[in-house]
Amino acid sequence: MGLKYAAFFILDKNDKTLILRYKYGNNKGLYSGPGGHLENSDKNSKEGAIRELYEETSIDYHKLNIIKEKSWTYNKTTKIFSILVEKIPKIKLSDEHDSYKIIEVCNLVNYNLTKPYLTSLIKNYSLIK
Repeated sequence: MGLKYAAFFILDKNDKTLILRYKYGNNKGLYSGPGGHLENSDKNSKEGAIRELYEETSIDYHKLNIIKEKSWTYNKTTKIFSILVEKIPKIKLSDEHDSYKIIEVCNLVNYNLTKPYLTSLIKNYSLIK
């Protein structure tokens, strides 16, 4: 089957994370971290995740002050890149989303999330801390 998706879990040093709310489609009104389908032009899953991060938020991965980074594969199809940053930068949303929130990780359970891996991140975010 192989990898089909790539995503970022962005955490700042104050235990806050970024979630995006989908504007339309099957995920309308649900939250997720930045990420999406890998494209044929992506050389690897990290490149795909970096592309999705920029497309969905206008965050330039290469300009982030990254303190720590880890990655793992979820459900054999999704590569998740967790990054600990000094501060989550300003966001400019794509047309795919209608809002975003920067919330404490412990509050993720209070949001309707699109992907089960976000729930697993709540349990495993200590990997990045």
